[in-house]
Amino acid sequence: MGRSRVAKFIWSGIGILLIYILGVFVREQYGIAIVIRNASGQPLRQLRIQNEPRGRGYDVGDLAPQKKVRVFVKPGEESHLNLEYTDIVGVRHSELVVGYIEGGYCGKAEVNVLSRYKVTSDEKINQVACVGGWFDFI
Repeated sequence: MGRSRVAKFIWSGIGILLIYILGVFVREQYGIAIVIRNASGQPLRQLRIQNEPRGRGYDVGDLAPQKKVRVFVKPGEESHLNLEYTDIVGVRHSELVVGYIEGGYCGKAEVNVLSRYKVTSDEKINQVACVGGWFDFI
């Protein structure tokens, strides 16, 4: 009886580890997750994540107050990511949200647009692997 419990425990651990490793490989295909929260109290229009200087842009659309949106960005060559948006009076803003990145980098950046359109960003970028695995999709 004791052996079967130990064996079940070991096999369960191996199964969980394999699921986690699979999640790391799947997550790496998506690049960097950018989560944008609108805490400004005003709608943000024409949100866009721009891979600078010569990378692809990712149109996000509009974001209502107190809402959030997630977009996955695949970096190319040496670059950085800017958040671009238009405020309610029509002024266009562009803010750096992720510093230096290269192709193959992975991770997550939490971006908050606060009152008076101040932007904060907390990035956890990994050069080797997407250690967040499946959890970065949540």
